[in-house]
Amino acid sequence: MVTCPFPSPPSDPNKGLDVPVTWPRFQSHDQQYLEINSKMDRGFVGQNLRLRYVHFWGSILPDLPFIKYE
Repeated sequence: MVTCPFPSPPSDPNKGLDVPVTWPRFQSHDQQYLEINSKMDRGFVGQNLRLRYVHFWGSILPDLPFIKYE
């Protein structure tokens, strides 16, 4: 069993029990994330999770006109 703590910002989630993959530090240029699973290996590190949806909520939706109903 793998213990995956939810660290505070200064913590290193790679310290502690051995896990088969290093938890990548999130950076805006590559946006790597770790999929936590009971059968983890290097294939569980991905990039740009749901990028199209994030783009919609962060860029397109705020620019839509606001309609006020009375």
